[in-house]
Amino acid sequence: MFSESSCFDLQQQIKVLLSAVNGLKEENETEKIKYFETKKNNEVKRLETFMRVSRSLEQSMASDFENFNWYLVTVSNSPAKVPRQSDEKEEEEEKKEEEEEEEEEEEEEEEEEEEEEEEEEEEEEKEERKTQETNEVAPKNVGKANIKEKRKDPLRHQFITVDDYEGEEGDLSFKRGEVITVIETREDGWWMAENDRGDTGLVPSTYLQLHNKHRDVQQDDEEEEGADSEQGDGDTVRRTKKLWSGIKKAITETTVSDVLHAMGAVPSGFRQSTLAKKHAEGVTYRTVSYLAIKLSPSNLIYKDLFFDPSSNRIRPRMVRIERIVTISACRQIPVPSAGIDVLDRTVRICLFDGNNILSNIHCVKVSSIDKSQNTWSFTTKVTDTMDLASHAEVFVRSNNTVDNIGILFELCITTFRASTKERTEMSCGWAHLPLLGENGTATQNKSFDLHVNGGTPYEKGVEVDPRISRRTTSNALMSLISGNRQPRLVVRLSIPKKEFKDQMDTLPEPLVGNTILLPFYSYYRQILADVLLRDRLDLDSTELIHNPLLSLFPTAAEQMDLMQLLRASWLEKQRSAHRVEKRDEEYMKDLFKQAVMDTVYPVLHIAALPSYQPGDYDNVQSRFEEVHRFRELRQTRQSTLAVLLSSDIIFQPFEMDEMIFSMLGPHCLQKSVPIPDD
Repeated sequence: MFSESSCFDLQQQIKVLLSAVNGLKEENETEKIKYFETKKNNEVKRLETFMRVSRSLEQSMASDFENFNWYLVTVSNSPAKVPRQSDEKEEEEEKKEEEEEEEEEEEEEEEEEEEEEEEEEEEEEKEERKTQETNEVAPKNVGKANIKEKRKDPLRHQFITVDDYEGEEGDLSFKRGEVITVIETREDGWWMAENDRGDTGLVPSTYLQLHNKHRDVQQDDEEEEGADSEQGDGDTVRRTKKLWSGIKKAITETTVSDVLHAMGAVPSGFRQSTLAKKHAEGVTYRTVSYLAIKLSPSNLIYKDLFFDPSSNRIRPRMVRIERIVTISACRQIPVPSAGIDVLDRTVRICLFDGNNILSNIHCVKVSSIDKSQNTWSFTTKVTDTMDLASHAEVFVRSNNTVDNIGILFELCITTFRASTKERTEMSCGWAHLPLLGENGTATQNKSFDLHVNGGTPYEKGVEVDPRISRRTTSNALMSLISGNRQPRLVVRLSIPKKEFKDQMDTLPEPLVGNTILLPFYSYYRQILADVLLRDRLDLDSTELIHNPLLSLFPTAAEQMDLMQLLRASWLEKQRSAHRVEKRDEEYMKDLFKQAVMDTVYPVLHIAALPSYQPGDYDNVQSRFEEVHRFRELRQTRQSTLAVLLSSDIIFQPFEMDEMIFSMLGPHCLQKSVPIPDD
């Protein structure tokens, strides 16, 4: 038995142990609260930083568009100098700067007071929180972050120098990479600037590049992210890094055209080609999306394909606009400066209403240029060995009722910079030809001398080369001469002849293409009507159809090198046909099938053949070599089958998709149809 003293001692020891356990619990709870408080503060800082950068980015973009249009003007290489400002003007500017600095200091003090109030509020809420509660903190601080951003003054216009410059008297000398502030700008290209030391002087604008105001903020936040990543949640860190990578790419991305503008190598009205970018994004603006069969919105009948049993032919479809466009010449097109080689010149064409592209994008290659390289010439001469890509006669077909519908011409060049080995396709300007008159009727036969605008088709009032306008004087004769120096595009609009019209009436709308290819497009549509409407037993069936021609031709229809190979084979087969056979439509359609399967089908599946990219100089050359090698081998072996069995050319592995045609393909449906649940 225990004595009373021993029991008392045991009770005291138990109390000590319980108090120690309670103390450990309190310490654990305190550490847990500190951990969640630290994590919450890190998330709040990250969110505030993101809102600050995004708001600054919006402000800088708006400022660039509204206040920096003059920055896009590339100036002449030998401009006149600007006199210094008076001492009185400099004193006024210094006073303004001092007042702005005082206002900024007051605003910073207000921001610090707000941050202290926020910290006091957070200290009062020291309760245990789970990880999901951090998401609730974000909306509370968004408004405050926005308020802070609104109170900030706009950033001054700062530029970074791209090279060293030793100035003369009155100029401001600088080293490469130095950040200077522009005080005053002039059209002659010599701007008044100030460096960090307070020195002012004239600087050439061609040595300046817009300074990235967000780079320091990004670097600080990257370091902050790295320090917090050990404590933060894994998914949150990954999402944050992905978000920051997108923001950094949008801020720091510099295109080749930006570099050329900063160097003064191209006129200020040159831009990255808009239509080339749209064409390269996917198949949305390619011929395959417009030539392929379409279903009605109900997906129960065909939208643009009908058969006439009485004539045993496809039923013609009349449209509102059906014209032939002939490009004659481009005149007074500026040339890039020395060091920039022009590899290719093209004109991209599509239907456009001022805001939206309404058709596929067609490309016409320039046939020749003059000695000064300012005048582009085109050809419409038809021969057996002609280059289809250079044929400047284009058909346009549309039933659109938009009032401002017209033809958009974008003049493009493929440039090569030898020092950096960079290639890019740039727009030298654009012109828009309305297709409807004031009374809403389609424009008849007429020639047009169109003014070429600078910038992109979405920019208004931009000149290709502002230096031409600055040379205009009050003298009427000199003004007339200067007007003739403006870039011009000469085109002719005409009504199609009966042969062209009969072929165009078998095509869908909208569609823009080469008139030489009209017979091929028409034969394809007639065969499509025969297979789907005339020879089909069950018109409601959607089963796959064995027909490689219908499957591959829409894809190859805009590839001019394949169409040129097809045309050579087609002309050869036409010469061997008798006059009676040429009057037989069924025989001519079979002849067209044979020509396609002998040329387009095997070449389209050559393993080394790159995908088609019109205007891409390297792509065109690589494809030309492969097509030329196939043509020579076919002439040597006297048979396409012998070429397919030859080991000299490697073909892609055979797939069943090459042989089948689906009326429910990616280009056929107008909208997706939900499948009902069982």
